[in-house]
Amino acid sequence: MFLKFNNKRQGSAFAFVLIAFMIVSIIGSSILFIFNNNLLQAKRQQDSMEAYYLAYSGAEMAYASLMTTETSGTFKNKYKFKRITDNNETFTENNIAYGNGKISVIAQKADEDNFENWVEITSTAVLNKNNLTYTRTLYFDPDNPVDRIWIN
Repeated sequence: MFLKFNNKRQGSAFAFVLIAFMIVSIIGSSILFIFNNNLLQAKRQQDSMEAYYLAYSGAEMAYASLMTTETSGTFKNKYKFKRITDNNETFTENNIAYGNGKISVIAQKADEDNFENWVEITSTAVLNKNNLTYTRTLYFDPDNPVDRIWIN
């Protein structure tokens, strides 16, 4: 009688070990799933911020370029932004390799009602690794170039 009872306990121990193993496996896979999703979300956020600041840098570089005076040619010592406002010219630079991406910039006279006669700089950044794109627009007043407004 004692041997029969002992055999039943050995079978139930195996069932308990199997159930415990299944519970630990489910909890472990759930934790891995949560960590993996958290890592992917953090990576997407990092890429988005990188594209944001790449576009910001492109607009700042274009602004600095427009603020420099030319030392030769017809427009000697005239700011480039005056060529945009006075002559309605458009300056475009495409696929500028910078950092981990490329920037395309367009500087032109603004056609927005709120920014009449202002200069509009639109900068679009594309990350090399995943083609994530972000565009930022900078408006500034040619009469007071320090007066700037950013639009995302």
